[in-house]
Amino acid sequence: MELVRSRVAALERGELDALFANVTEDFEYVNPDYALEPGTRYGPEGGRIALQNLLDAFEEVKYNVERLEERGDRVIVTGTWAGRGKVSGVSFEGEPFAVVVTFRGDQVTRLEWFNQADEALRAT
Repeated sequence: MELVRSRVAALERGELDALFANVTEDFEYVNPDYALEPGTRYGPEGGRIALQNLLDAFEEVKYNVERLEERGDRVIVTGTWAGRGKVSGVSFEGEPFAVVVTFRGDQVTRLEWFNQADEALRAT
């Protein structure tokens, strides 16, 4: 659980090296069909590109983790996030997010992003 919290903090700081320090070579980053960049990215580099695109689109990003729930080899992270679009300058806050992080031992093998907690709960 602490590993997941530290990785959320790394994402806020834009520290992708720290975020990807313990992912497997067969890592998958999955965005839902309704995302701006839907689909699955493969390998650490694919995940890094997806999250770099997120960082490039927003600034002052902050994640408020409200719940961490362990389910076997998965951790469900839910909460809200806030930030501002770099191009538009439009601020937002309180937007829900949910992530399912799948582990193999102490390494992350898969990260699935959702906009709602119930979606993440159904996916596990």
